[in-house]
Amino acid sequence: MNNLRLNAEKVWPGTPRAKFASMGIFRYTALFFLVFATSLFLHDQYRYGDQTYYWSFYELAKRANLAQVPHLQRVTTGSSEPAYGLLIWMASRFLEKGVFISVANGIFVCQILALFEKFRGSRFAFVLVAVGYYSLVCLFAAERLKFSLIFFMAFLTVPGLARYAFAALAPAAHYQVIILYVAALAGKAVKRIRETIPTRRIRWRDIAVFAFAGAFLAYFLVENRSPIVDKISGYATLDHIETIKTIVLMGIMLITCRDKWSVVGSMVPIVVAAYVVGDERVNMMGYLVFLYFFLVEGRTWNIAFLAANAYFVWKSVPFITDVLEYGTGYPPGA
Repeated sequence: MNNLRLNAEKVWPGTPRAKFASMGIFRYTALFFLVFATSLFLHDQYRYGDQTYYWSFYELAKRANLAQVPHLQRVTTGSSEPAYGLLIWMASRFLEKGVFISVANGIFVCQILALFEKFRGSRFAFVLVAVGYYSLVCLFAAERLKFSLIFFMAFLTVPGLARYAFAALAPAAHYQVIILYVAALAGKAVKRIRETIPTRRIRWRDIAVFAFAGAFLAYFLVENRSPIVDKISGYATLDHIETIKTIVLMGIMLITCRDKWSVVGSMVPIVVAAYVVGDERVNMMGYLVFLYFFLVEGRTWNIAFLAANAYFVWKSVPFITDVLEYGTGYPPGA
């Protein structure tokens, strides 16, 4: 409640605290149930494509014991992330899949709102992001990535030591989010190097932080190298289209954002990943970095940012119509 009150005060300074708290509760509750009701209908329509495998896993998990979950997850979804499997196994005991995913979708969109409120982003931009193409992909198609981003956004918005637990859970729900951690570390490192060159003063605290983060990341990659290598091998295409999309986002950031060195450091690893892996979901990581920079720098009213998100809203229309018509956002031959 205190955090909610503080967030409300940032958005509407000068209003009595009790009024802020009640308005905040109403705003998040209304948004959650709006997304929940919409999702309940659309998720039931989305039965094909990747969701065929997710539906199968959910139904099998209902009758499985915990020891069987990793095998079932691997043979049905081709994935091995432990946090995702555990979530599905626990939820399948109590809720139908449509209800559980709709609850998760409501939390996902509320987390986006929490990010916008934390950085005082414009509400108009929030609406564009919430109904944009990449948000809809997470809500209805990229199921594991949705849970991973819920944890990642909690890491960005939740105060205290609990945020680090969410930081650990994010890659355990989908390995792909590791790209965001690499991008964040690279962006920070480039910025620190740029600051160190003129002064020639090394910040040993920064070195310690980078060393610890790098060691943890290396350990995680080594421990999970088999599924990660298999996933990369399965998607590897040397795709120029997804690379161009990521470079366009990077170009917009370089033109409009102040912290250009961090932009370069953060986006170059994603450009490389987009070229090697060639999957649209890697480009989504670039969009998330794009969104984060504009939020942090308070530029959510920037015309380039709004235009880019308006394009993604336009792109979401055929995605929804395909779900309603074909039962998947990616019909064969489309």
